[in-house]
Amino acid sequence: MATISNCGTTRQKPRLDLNGYSYIMDRSTSKMTYWRCIKFHSHHCHARLHTCIITNNVITSPTDDTCKLDGTTLEHRKFNEQITSRALNTEETPDIITTHCYKYLSDPGLARLPSRDNIKRRIRKLRQGKNIVQIPNDPNFSIIPVQLTKTFRENQFLHCDTGPDGTFKVVPEIFYQLYIIYLVYRRHVMPVVYALLRLKDAETYKRLINEILKFALRWLPETIMLDFEQACIKANQTSFPTAILSDCYFHLRQNVHHKIQVLGHQSKYQDDPLFAHNIHKIAALTFLQSSQVIDEFQRSSMDLGDDYEITLEYFEQTYIVSIDNEKRVTLFQSIGLNEQKARETLKNHSITYLLETTINQAKTILPNENQISKSIGNLLYSLSTKSKQQIYHLHDYLIRYICEEKIKNEQQLIAAIDYLLTNPIEPIDLKALEESAGIGVIVNADDIKRVVGKVIEQNKTKLIEQGYDFSISTLLNEVRHYFKWIDGKLLKIEMDNQLVELLGPNDRSSKNTTKKQNVNIILLLKLLIK
Repeated sequence: MATISNCGTTRQKPRLDLNGYSYIMDRSTSKMTYWRCIKFHSHHCHARLHTCIITNNVITSPTDDTCKLDGTTLEHRKFNEQITSRALNTEETPDIITTHCYKYLSDPGLARLPSRDNIKRRIRKLRQGKNIVQIPNDPNFSIIPVQLTKTFRENQFLHCDTGPDGTFKVVPEIFYQLYIIYLVYRRHVMPVVYALLRLKDAETYKRLINEILKFALRWLPETIMLDFEQACIKANQTSFPTAILSDCYFHLRQNVHHKIQVLGHQSKYQDDPLFAHNIHKIAALTFLQSSQVIDEFQRSSMDLGDDYEITLEYFEQTYIVSIDNEKRVTLFQSIGLNEQKARETLKNHSITYLLETTINQAKTILPNENQISKSIGNLLYSLSTKSKQQIYHLHDYLIRYICEEKIKNEQQLIAAIDYLLTNPIEPIDLKALEESAGIGVIVNADDIKRVVGKVIEQNKTKLIEQGYDFSISTLLNEVRHYFKWIDGKLLKIEMDNQLVELLGPNDRSSKNTTKKQNVNIILLLKLLIK
């Protein structure tokens, strides 16, 4: 008996099946339909038959078929029918449809099928039909077509469009990347956000997060896994300060493998199992605790030969040093440096090492090793940046003086450094060192107030005549003739207070500031006009 399917071909044309052979509709008249063999072109089979246009009964029996017929072909026809039927008549996912239809195929039939992804792609095309909206190719497009804002089930897909403003091969050319966010739900990983981004910087990622938070108000991830893109890491650190950030092992392996290719080791990696195994061991350091990584890396560096030297150096500079540097940033911040200053210090390896050693040594001297005051921290930083290599071995003396607050200001520290530079050979004459740097000399607030008052009284006439035009540095230098090791900050505060009592508030500085601001505004306006 003949059966007719209205979507029996890949182009959705009617197909008639009879006695194991298939025929495709050729043409029709008011009385009958003419059919020809489905393999008319591929096998040059000229078999034909005619059916009634109303009842579909066979009127003229088919002529002899010259094409070959086998059971696998029939299985595939039935499989295609099932795929088409379920794709058009159910809301099952392509994966479920494909799995269901696989059940009825024999092993030879399965072997001759196209790939699973190919079948699922065909299902999506069947559902999509021909109502395809043209992809925008102008970055200033005014609105996204409605068809592109909803899913096949008519659910709202587009949640945010900010207007014209990693997966780079599947996005329109007017965008830079398709950024996908996945989450783990009931032990399954699923995509929840698709974002077309025009740029790849921290500001763009920050804006993306803010837009998501507008409709996902309770989004507060505990852990976030990223690739090694610093702009993205920075944006997530800012937006979710309590979240634990980690980098993706897949991207780590991808980066290492790319480096191997650049170094010309691809063939060796493929042909030498031992070489490949050792490369895997280097990447596997990521599974250790952070405190163990550096020691294990050093052990691996000693065990592996010269063939791995460049790869190990790359891995150390890219990943190991970054771990150690984050600890150093925290350490430097503990003495009062801000994050920017701490990271700038890391750029100078010699100062970084010296400052790290200095802080750690100071912690062994101070009673509370985890608490370093800002005044002591500033002096430790000055020692590390202003000292010379010739006296690095003598820093123990200066660090102890600083921690015991016998060296109280930078002036004393510089004098102590100068003394040691001229007397760098041990044993050091500590008494001469203390005398040359004023170590242990105490100038209290009453002494400062008394001497400042005395110096102002000596210059009172000129001060009243010239006001704040009188050189204040002259007054400060006169005070230092009395107290060489006076704290400059305390001296300046006391000097300003007594000058205000004598001359009144200094309006000149505020006027100068206003004038400077006006000049800046005028310059800015000129630039805008240009």
